[in-house]
Amino acid sequence: MQDIVSDLQAELGARVVCDSAVTHAHARDTWSLAELLDYQGQPACSPIAVVEAESTADVAAAMRICRAHKTPVVAYGGGSGVCGGIFVGEGTVVVSTRGLSGLISLDNGDLTATFGAGTMGGDAERMVQEHGLTIGHWPQSIEVSTVGGWVATRASGQYSTGYGNIEDIILDLEVVLPDGEILRTRRTPRAAAGPDLRQLFLGSEGTLGIVTEVTVSLRPLAEHHVRQAFHFDGLAAALAPVQQLMREGWRPPVVRLYDPRESRRHFDEACPKERAMLILLHEGPKAAATVEASEVA
Repeated sequence: MQDIVSDLQAELGARVVCDSAVTHAHARDTWSLAELLDYQGQPACSPIAVVEAESTADVAAAMRICRAHKTPVVAYGGGSGVCGGIFVGEGTVVVSTRGLSGLISLDNGDLTATFGAGTMGGDAERMVQEHGLTIGHWPQSIEVSTVGGWVATRASGQYSTGYGNIEDIILDLEVVLPDGEILRTRRTPRAAAGPDLRQLFLGSEGTLGIVTEVTVSLRPLAEHHVRQAFHFDGLAAALAPVQQLMREGWRPPVVRLYDPRESRRHFDEACPKERAMLILLHEGPKAAATVEASEVA
């Protein structure tokens, strides 16, 4: 194990960290069982080192060295997962993408933006909003998850009815493969020449490569928002109007239905007991958003 640490340090210097506090912090995500075991004094196995990459070249170098030593690698972004997706086995090296952060380019004409994969989601959204634009991807974890993590987990957001899921938003990926080779996909909405390589990495959880850059499509910020809430006598009663709404072609960006228990927990003062709450958000030009809301009501 010391050999690989020495080789990594020789190539990457201080970006290779073996401090116990750092390795422990990268041993798991926020899965409740892992947190409970940690609290009970049964922590997850820590990696032998954490590579705090600052560039795609750093990731590529780490992957080449780990491959030469036949050492397993775990990619680590925001660590916000709650399903135990990060598992660091014995003798593992973690490659953190958090140093690959920031807006690399923004094209207001083509409505695209390229980010380092370690950019936190909330930061990415705020960066494009400064230009009157939005990514339109709002996972519940937006402030604690990374743009690269969205790709690796094939994420969906709360505005997905209107904007689509992450697979509908990304245009282009840069990925470091297990042998250290750097792959750049085509920056096109779609292509008919061969398979779409982006799809290989969507939801791959870092098993096929480490995402280092992500290009997303953008949209202008909506001019107007109309919010609505309805309550129903249970989930079954609410599903029929939601189905009718969608079949008639309306696409409110937010369509969220809560069962009576969750409705009581989140909307105790607004939703009567034992009722299911439906939340809708309409947005766009003021006239269009208002018409859609009135038609739904």
